[in-house]
Amino acid sequence: MNIQQRIGVLWLIMLAGFVVHTLLGLLPVFFGQSVAMPNAQEGDLAIATWMTLATTLLPLLLAMLLVAWQGNAPRWPNLIVAVLFLLLNLVHPLETLEAEVTPWHQLLLMAFMIVLGVVLVVQSWRWVKQGE
Repeated sequence: MNIQQRIGVLWLIMLAGFVVHTLLGLLPVFFGQSVAMPNAQEGDLAIATWMTLATTLLPLLLAMLLVAWQGNAPRWPNLIVAVLFLLLNLVHPLETLEAEVTPWHQLLLMAFMIVLGVVLVVQSWRWVKQGE
């Protein structure tokens, strides 16, 4: 497997992590508990919807692009998005720690996502350097 294919697989693992994160957040619904956010503002749903769409579509698009496109063009955009996702994954646990009840299972998953993000950035950086 070459580096471009490895990065595509890492993006799919990242997507799976985001899906699991969402499922863990919704799991209480299946046990009759509410997951409603009583302090949510009017625009929070729209922001959450667009963030969910972005964290789902971007890894899918990048994985597809890396499989379909041979060449140097996707190297820098891939690295930029990988760094952005790593930064978002670094900030998100801090937000979670501010919650009334800290979901430790989510923090464990987020720690995995941070490690995955570091691996993705390192691999993406190596791929950029190979193209120079």
